Amino acid sequence: MKIYKIAAILLTCCFLAGCQSGTEKAADTKEQNEATQEGSTKEEKSEFPDTIQLDVSENVKVNAECFYPEDFVEGEGVKVIQSGNTLWDSREHIVEMFTKGQPIIDKETTDFDENYQTENYSLTETTGLYISTVNVLNYFSEQATYILNTIMDDERFSDYNGELYQKRKDLDFISQDEAWNQVKSFLNEMGVEVSNDYTCYVMDHVTMEQEENNIYQMYQADDVKAFEKKEQWTIDDDCYYFKTRLVWEGYPVIPQITGEGIDEENVTVIYDKTGIISLTVNGHCPLKKEKEISVQSPKKVAERLANVLKDIISETTYELQQIELCQAVIGMDYETGVSEIVPVWKCSVLVKNGEDDPGYIKNYYYDAETLENIG
Repeated sequence: MKIYKIAAILLTCCFLAGCQSGTEKAADTKEQNEATQEGSTKEEKSEFPDTIQLDVSENVKVNAECFYPEDFVEGEGVKVIQSGNTLWDSREHIVEMFTKGQPIIDKETTDFDENYQTENYSLTETTGLYISTVNVLNYFSEQATYILNTIMDDERFSDYNGELYQKRKDLDFISQDEAWNQVKSFLNEMGVEVSNDYTCYVMDHVTMEQEENNIYQMYQADDVKAFEKKEQWTIDDDCYYFKTRLVWEGYPVIPQITGEGIDEENVTVIYDKTGIISLTVNGHCPLKKEKEISVQSPKKVAERLANVLKDIISETTYELQQIELCQAVIGMDYETGVSEIVPVWKCSVLVKNGEDDPGYIKNYYYDAETLENIG
């Protein structure tokens, strides 16, 4: 009898322990569900969420990630003004950076009018530098021209081949990370601040030779004037081709919006074993804070854009995928050389003309303070 009593007691204890464990698990699950629901509720209530999802119509959807500058405070933004030396103002220093103290071969100044000037420098037999008063700089070389003839880097077109140069990260002569550090240090010395969020094409000589032939034949087939091919490709031609964009204190800086197809990756650099052999900067202007302002929420921007898109009568579909707070150059006083900059919400929309169409990205810009459409 004692054995049965002990067994009964043990079973009762196990049952009670199981009930207690089940109760604790149920309580934990309830707390987790409540925490998840609370987080979702906070996200939904926030005017500055990480994501926005809306089913607007059959052809218009919002499924957007929201991006903010580092240390962003909800509802607060910054109005900036141009201040400091432009690339044109710093051109003597920039020339010295490229020549490293060596004399230049030639210099040509062109005055298109009193407000628009350019200077072209022949640095060596195979390198040159172009700087203009409209915030454009281009350092070029014969070697870089051969390299750029091997890549079609615009993803909007069917001849895009950039993916062929993104199958590896590092080349033998230097790692990609170290090459980028060298590039960024050089740009900083020029007074150009860029984003670390860059695109890098790892240009190896074997792929470049193959793609040079493919693109050359494509041009011939299309009856387009072909370029001069490189005589021989070797491992010494291996290089990194970086594309990135200008920033100011965490804000992406968008160059002046001049129409469809604007490239916001407005800084490009080719770096090989000898260093920088190509560098372009388009739309740079030095900035400083003018005042703090209030900015509208991305939710309001999404709703405004969605209402515009849903009124378009067509079979085209639109999906708002990204909303980002930026600074944008919207104009320039050519008499003073000073640009006008406003904070904007950049809205990136995937546009598709059918189920089989991969689509393309179209950007819409709204003044972050007033929600006025820009460009």
